[in-house]
Amino acid sequence: MSTKPAVAIVPGAFYERWHYRLLHDGLEKAGYKVTTIALPSTGNEKPTKDLYPDLDTASSAIKSYIDQDLNVVVVMHSYGGLVGSCASKGLLPADQPNGKGVVGLVYLCAGVPMEGYSFIQGVGGQHFPWMTLINAEDPSAEAIPNTGIWIWPTGNGTDPGQLFFQDCDAATREEAVKRLGYWSEGCMWTPATFTAWQEIESNYLITLEDVGLPAEQQEMMTQIPGGKWKRVEKIATGHSPFLSKPDETVAFVRQCCGEEV
Repeated sequence: MSTKPAVAIVPGAFYERWHYRLLHDGLEKAGYKVTTIALPSTGNEKPTKDLYPDLDTASSAIKSYIDQDLNVVVVMHSYGGLVGSCASKGLLPADQPNGKGVVGLVYLCAGVPMEGYSFIQGVGGQHFPWMTLINAEDPSAEAIPNTGIWIWPTGNGTDPGQLFFQDCDAATREEAVKRLGYWSEGCMWTPATFTAWQEIESNYLITLEDVGLPAEQQEMMTQIPGGKWKRVEKIATGHSPFLSKPDETVAFVRQCCGEEV
């Protein structure tokens, strides 16, 4: 019997590990070794100035499983698509002495990066309207992009609960908003280092009721030529399917890992 791959969950911007606990626990109960990565770009004392601390953290987490002679499936949410994709560079089975490595990618309403292009380029060169820029040193001062500032999801009067968790029950939505953290705006400016979805078997879960990243944009990313797409499915949720429909999300990831669920 073949060994199940380990699973590394890469959070989206603003989210912490708590948000993924139902996905994490569901996969563990199904027999997977799972880690949910805490990205330095979110919720720390100071913003990171670029993408690289997140990449180093994710790469280390993935490599720790490879060093245990396990293959890895990387599950990525939202901004985590950029991090997990780039963190997989150099960690494919062919790159490793033991022949283990990243064998699958799972994008949960996540960005699909192209090597050489930054997040800000991918969204048309402008911040999303719901983004508020905050000077980390002095909130009353001007927040100049790409200088080490924070982003918070309240631009134009946006309610983060309705942006990310509108289809969750009220108690979950309230707690999920409380657990959001400031995100480092500098991550938007670092060019992607690897077009992973053209090299590794990939899967995408399109969230049909998504306010933050509309389903049409998600579907367009899966239609870019050259992708090694195995499974592209749709789910009637907002931007956090692992909270509003955790069982279905766990089942999707398990299928992407090769199970018949």
